[in-house]
Amino acid sequence: MLIYLLIVAVLLGFMLQAQQPPVDHRILPEQLKPYLLSPPAELPSILLRRDDGYALTADWFNDKWSFVYFSHQQCAPDCLAVFSVLENLAARIADRDVQILLVRIHDLEQSLLLPDSLAQSSTEAIADPVLLASLGKTFDFWFFEDATGQVHQHHSLYLVDPKGRVYARMNPPFTSLAVHRLFNEVRRFYAVSE
Repeated sequence: MLIYLLIVAVLLGFMLQAQQPPVDHRILPEQLKPYLLSPPAELPSILLRRDDGYALTADWFNDKWSFVYFSHQQCAPDCLAVFSVLENLAARIADRDVQILLVRIHDLEQSLLLPDSLAQSSTEAIADPVLLASLGKTFDFWFFEDATGQVHQHHSLYLVDPKGRVYARMNPPFTSLAVHRLFNEVRRFYAVSE
């Protein structure tokens, strides 16, 4: 009986420890606190579909910094400022170590109305409704459809680190210069904290 109680106590201890939220041991700089997720959020198991038939999984994020934006076909005029920022970022910093992902959250059969240079320098993918629910929890974005069928969303820009974790969130309004500066600060912090 004593052994049984000991085994139950050990199992209960493991279960309670597993339910505790992860602790962030990083000391966040004051200027980055409004942007950094603490702790960084692990990506769920994902399978995003591209129009060309290819699929993107969580591995797509490995070893690169990724800017992620969730949008839909009817987002104008709200998303046009974000597209402009992303277009400028693509011209400034998008290279083999930095990528831009645009995820369609509505009108899954219609591509986003992107400026040509952004369409060429980014990846556009589609998430099914079940995956969107999971991504919504991880990225903490939200959108809703009103009675007229119009989709409303929060136009945040997310930064996924090279380990595939949602590392930072930038809420509008923002400029490409401000995002670029913040990205450089985040990378410097990441280099010393990870």
